[in-house]
Amino acid sequence: MQERQQQQLQKGRGSHCQVLGACRKALSYHADVLFPMNFRFPMSLVEIISRLQSSIHSCRDRQSRLTEADTIRVLILPLLRALGWNLEDLDETRSEYRHQPSDNPVDVALFLQRSPALFVEAKALGVDLDDRKWITQTLNYANIVNVDWCVLTNGAEWRVYKVHAPVEAEEKLFFTVRLDGDAPVEDLAAKLELISRERMRVRDIDGLWQEQRIDGLMKQALNDLAGDDTFLRLLVRKTGLRISDVRDSLRRGNLRADYPEAGPRPAAAVFAPVRASKLVPADPVPPEQSAAPGTAVIGQEATVEAAAASRKLRTGEMFE
Repeated sequence: MQERQQQQLQKGRGSHCQVLGACRKALSYHADVLFPMNFRFPMSLVEIISRLQSSIHSCRDRQSRLTEADTIRVLILPLLRALGWNLEDLDETRSEYRHQPSDNPVDVALFLQRSPALFVEAKALGVDLDDRKWITQTLNYANIVNVDWCVLTNGAEWRVYKVHAPVEAEEKLFFTVRLDGDAPVEDLAAKLELISRERMRVRDIDGLWQEQRIDGLMKQALNDLAGDDTFLRLLVRKTGLRISDVRDSLRRGNLRADYPEAGPRPAAAVFAPVRASKLVPADPVPPEQSAAPGTAVIGQEATVEAAAASRKLRTGEMFE
């Protein structure tokens, strides 16, 4: 009896070992399939930008002249892929796209739900994008197809335009990103994310453009107050000074309005089409002369919100 039990026990152990061995082989097989030796998780946008920066510097160091096709392949498509666009899906990405057979082709057309969402017009690395003919060409391509956003890029510089803004072509430029500049890579990624597939899908970029447009108009109106007679007369009543003295004082004070960057954004700023400097007086006001919180006093650092709350404006630097 005891000998039989030992035989059964050894047989059970053998079966158990066979099952474990089969499991190990299965796990090993699936691990090799899912994570082969050369497998790498997708790189982040920051990593892709860093690699592209190295490629750009390498081309310039070797004085290599990339063609437009090479620029698209080496510098532009990798960034678009990192921004979430599926370059292998014909419903999402088309090269040399023509909406009508008679239309001029755009280099890369990006689609959302099979509708054109973003046009990318490419130039070879090193081409000067300031040439107005490139701007006009890019805007015309997008305007014909009623696409609201387009990009003009030479791989190193990316310019994003609001196509249907009712302003001159140069003023349609929303923001510029230079991969060959000195800005931190994280800041470049935060700006470029605005044209990522996901951010374009939820139309974040439209809200930010609208905020900037409104803030620009308000800034101009506030900056023009120094020459507005109604505003000057209000200050005359408040101060008892002559209107000429008030006007001269405002001119000496360089009255300007300062706005924070437009729109809600994550911890890192999404974009900065213009950089707003803080309003810092030439001669700082001593702490003992500081005004109460919430007031804005000529010569002190304050925000427009504080100035509006106290119904006063203040001096400082203009948007740079």
